[in-house]
Amino acid sequence: YMTRDSHTAFSPFLITANGTDLRVYAADGDGSWDILAASFGTISTNTWYQIVVTRSGNTFTRYLNTTSIGTNTSSATLWANGSALKIGESVNSMAGKIPIVRVYKGKALSATEIIQNYDITKRRYGL
Repeated sequence: YMTRDSHTAFSPFLITANGTDLRVYAADGDGSWDILAASFGTISTNTWYQIVVTRSGNTFTRYLNTTSIGTNTSSATLWANGSALKIGESVNSMAGKIPIVRVYKGKALSATEIIQNYDITKRRYGL
């Protein structure tokens, strides 16, 4: 999941796997990962995950399935480059399925809403 500027090949927001370490990155306009560079933790193959990042004010919270696994704070403005959202693109390769992607602008989901989405999605796909 990323948005990539075609001129600089830089993505201001990125969720990626580095081996078994699932990571999220967010940058401001200077091209460094100064807003967010954090791990969701270790993931396994052949396992379904719900990955959520919320932002409320200056606080970014990461959820793996329904568990909050950490927060980061930054008052910087996310870099907006106007590029298309790319799902499943990687400089390496991606072997997996992404059944649902949701982006909420102007709304940070609550922990209750994250649990509700998780439960609904698991039922919908028989997980």
